Amino acid sequence: MITESGDKVITLAADKEVNFESIVAVMDSALKAGAVSVEFLTESRDER
Repeated sequence: MITESGDKVITLAADKEVNFESIVAVMDSALKAGAVSVEFLTESRDER
């Protein structure tokens, strides 16, 4: 999504089984693409 200020925020839904290396690779790609924030949504998000 793009925020009102025009910043790119990328939200990714991931299973708990996703491995750390793939998360880092996706975040790196997103940041190189100009994202200012990368959020990961997992099932545990409801626990906040």
